[in-house]
Amino acid sequence: MEKNQIIIIPCYNEVKTILKIYNKAKKFGKVIVIDDFSIDGTRELLEKKNIFFLKNKKNYGYEKTLINGFKHVLKKFKNIKYILTLDADNELPIKYIPKILKKIKKEDTNMVIAKRNKFNRISERLISLLFLLFFRIKDPLSGMKIYKKSFLKKYVKSLSKNLFLVDLILFGIKDGKKITELKIHVNKRKDNSRLGSLFKVNLKILNILFKVLVRKIIN
Repeated sequence: MEKNQIIIIPCYNEVKTILKIYNKAKKFGKVIVIDDFSIDGTRELLEKKNIFFLKNKKNYGYEKTLINGFKHVLKKFKNIKYILTLDADNELPIKYIPKILKKIKKEDTNMVIAKRNKFNRISERLISLLFLLFFRIKDPLSGMKIYKKSFLKKYVKSLSKNLFLVDLILFGIKDGKKITELKIHVNKRKDNSRLGSLFKVNLKILNILFKVLVRKIIN
């Protein structure tokens, strides 16, 4: 187990997959699960298995859950160097963690994005094309990323709770921070996304597209 990294897993209604993800991930670092007020028995399962996890007092959503996780880690763990995020739905293969960790160390980059080989939504393809055109980044919405702790510490207080953490990438690009990607092949998702309805998520992603375009035009 790596001692200088922490893996944050945001979790909402993932009773079918969370134990599998947790048990695989803990081989590569200390794991902190953050339950976003699940109502399907996820929280009870974690308690039954004596797995330490953070509990949201209500459903905060994906971004706020991760941001709170970042703040917790930055405050409580002074000696770590890297923070990795991983979704709990088993779509992102854990076998890539050693590769993504090796890449951030070898290339001395501030962030490595696990670039998925396929997307679930048309809006994800659109934002991929936009970021590829403007920033040479193909998958800004990937749920598997690894960050240098110093990089996160600089920007965490400025992050929006409604942009899927895309603003973290934009802050880094604006300041000339090195950000790279590692191609991965995703597992097929067996059920529906926990982020909300297809319409709601697509609308949110399109809103991100608009804000990125506006920012690019202004700058």
